[in-house]
Order: sequence, then structure tokens, then C-alpha cells
Amino acid sequence: MQELNSLVPNTHFEGFAFKDEKPQPKLNLNLLGEGSTVTRETLKEHRKFTPNHTESYKPVPFYDLVEMAEDTLNNLDLKIVQEKHLLAKTRNVQNTVYGERCFSMMEVSGFNGRDDIRTIIGLRQSHDKSFASSMLIGDAPLVCSNLEFNGELTLSRKNTTFILSDLPKMMLQTVETFAESRADNLKRIEMLENTPLNDNYAYVLSCEAMRNKAIPSAKLGQVVEQWHEPEHDAFKDRNAYSLQNAFSNIWRSTPHLTASRSEALRNTFNKYNIGVAA
Repeated sequence: MQELNSLVPNTHFEGFAFKDEKPQPKLNLNLLGEGSTVTRETLKEHRKFTPNHTESYKPVPFYDLVEMAEDTLNNLDLKIVQEKHLLAKTRNVQNTVYGERCFSMMEVSGFNGRDDIRTIIGLRQSHDKSFASSMLIGDAPLVCSNLEFNGELTLSRKNTTFILSDLPKMMLQTVETFAESRADNLKRIEMLENTPLNDNYAYVLSCEAMRNKAIPSAKLGQVVEQWHEPEHDAFKDRNAYSLQNAFSNIWRSTPHLTASRSEALRNTFNKYNIGVAA
């Protein structure tokens, strides 16, 4: 693999405050969906199954994408606390189960913020050309690990010429941008917590969000059930943040769609000036 440290500037960013103190509670990284949960070491073993390069197609091994992300974080004094990887669309190759698609989740420490909110970096890559190499950054409440990606910070790069030089730079820019907007994101959470909702208003927002593709119609009932009977007591308060977590609770079964659905729900809230600064 191309030397990654040479591609990522050794940058220190003031938006980060890394602390190596007593052990902190960890998220339950629920990487759900069809496929096989594997370790990073397994991804390394699967590098040999990466499709051959052509003049226009330069597929990045799943393992290399994870290593790029870690090198970027290390250069910004950020630390991976834990990680999970899921191989999907599996098939047998040389008596080994190989997945043509990979989804990764990493809990990251080192960002300034609230003690009850954790930062997640999601990675996805395909070797069947179904989607580009992507990185997403989002927040998850510590109590439940429901993820909400900040869709405007999504990174996506097709597996074409110069991807190995472009991706680390794009990752660095994406993480730095997230850190710069961190205060605004946390302020938005606070505003959602301070926006009371009655059942009727929650129903209207849920239906509008469904029409905006924040949830498929077949799962709208599950959102309503989570609103009335939340999985966690922290979301029993009748406010917009609890409604958001009713949605993200259902999103856990489709991690590859969380980013687009997060954006759809955010746009729905914005339409009604919910979570929007005056």
C-alpha cells in the first residue's frame, strides 16, 4: 500500500482536545444488516481478493480504507476507541467467505463536546462498483448508540486514478470541517431537546419525514412505537430530540442508508424551524 503518512499533513487542529484519562463508557456499535461481522485483521487477509486495477478502475482494499482513516485521525491527535466491520454480498472464494461490500463503524475520542454524545466515523467501500469509497461523520447518544450522520460532511470518491493520493486529503478536510462545526451541531441537539412536541405534532413531522424519505412507509409504524415506548428512558421526554432518536433507532438495521435518511429528517425539521438557530 502506498505510504499514507506522506499524504496526510501532520496537522494539529485546535478544535480537538485529546484526553487519555480513566476508561470511559463505550458505545454499543450495532452494525446490523445482512452480512458477516469481521475483524480488521480479516479485512487485511482479504486484500488478496481485491479486484485487479485497470486503466480507469483502481479499487481500494477494504483494509486500506480503514488504515487511511486511522492515519488521518492519528495525525489530528484523535483516537479510535473501538471499531466494527461488516462484509456484505458475500460469496465463497478459495474456500473463504469474501464480501464484495464493506461497512465499518469507528467510535472516535478526542473531540470537544458533551459527555453523553460520542462521535462515529462510518466507512463504506464496494468491489462490485455499487458505490464509491465513502466516509461519514456523525453523533450517537452514549445511552443507545442511535446514529445520526451529518450528511453535509459526507466524503465520496470513485475508485479511479489518483484515489490513493486524493482520499487521505479528502478525509483530513472532512474531519477538520466536522470539528469546526462541532459547536453548532451540539447547539442543535440542545435546541431539539428544548423543543416540546405533543403526539399530534410528532405524527405530522413523522409523516412529513416519511414523505421526504427519512424512513420507508413500511417502517413508519415502528417510529411511532419508538415515540410512544422508547427503548431507552432518556428519550421519554416529549421533545424533538426524542423523536429524532425514534427515527435513528429504526435506522440501525440499514447503516448504509443512515446518512441520506439523517439528511432527510434534518431537512424536515428545518422546514418547521426545529433545531434551527434564530
